[in-house]
Amino acid sequence: MAPIFEKYHVKTSIYDINPIWYAFIVFSLNTTAILIEVFRSAISTVSKGQLEAAYSVGLNNVQAFRRILIPQILVVALPNICTATVNLIKATSLGYALSLREITLKAQVAANVGYNFIEAYIDIFLVYLILCSLVETLFKMYEKRLRKYKAAAA
Repeated sequence: MAPIFEKYHVKTSIYDINPIWYAFIVFSLNTTAILIEVFRSAISTVSKGQLEAAYSVGLNNVQAFRRILIPQILVVALPNICTATVNLIKATSLGYALSLREITLKAQVAANVGYNFIEAYIDIFLVYLILCSLVETLFKMYEKRLRKYKAAAA
């Protein structure tokens, strides 16, 4: 049993916990830190005058953010959110280090049978390439939809 668990009188061994929970915790903390910085920087791109103008026409806080600020913030943040999403997809291969049965481990096991490592890694590459390309295409379509308000303002 781990010393930190003994210190707090937890009777569970760390080896009895499913490794997927460790992966969820690690990936959640990492992605949360990235997204916090993405949104902090995106919020700083919108001037305070936008919020003041919303108040001057009678919008409350929720209406001002939903109708005016969030659409502008999302346009700025969306490319970075896309990058974070693609990096998260690619980082799932690190679950292999936690002995999770994900695509890298399954390909490794399949390659061990016939020593077809090149083919297995090419398959992994193609799966990640297709998946990441699909995610990027969806984000591009959504970003194009969000940018409509800029074209209307110009």
